[in-house]
Amino acid sequence: MDVSNTALKAGILMPLAVSAAVWEKYIRVPDYLGDIEERLTEENRLWDLLAMFRLAASKDPTSDWLEFETLVKTQPGPSRCVELKAITSPSGTAIPVITIMLPDEEFRQHPDKTNGANAKAN
Repeated sequence: MDVSNTALKAGILMPLAVSAAVWEKYIRVPDYLGDIEERLTEENRLWDLLAMFRLAASKDPTSDWLEFETLVKTQPGPSRCVELKAITSPSGTAIPVITIMLPDEEFRQHPDKTNGANAKAN
């Protein structure tokens, strides 16, 4: 899912997407949680994830592969720490795209493309 507009507001200058699995597991608010906590919204959860990505990317801004952690509430009770990865890759345009996904997800790059873009956040 393209979340570039929110990412830009968070200070991430490159286009950014999250995988469908990340969206479903950690961004979408399950009904049973939304009923419990009014402040738990997709917008807030996405913002938290992007803030943690930006912090991790600022430590190694030239890497095209990055692992990072974020806190997320997946059930009633305290939030838990989850691991994610971000890969920067060429897109169909001259601007590379960052994709955030689960650690066990495989990135499938178009066969015509080569990997070598850098993850950058200001």
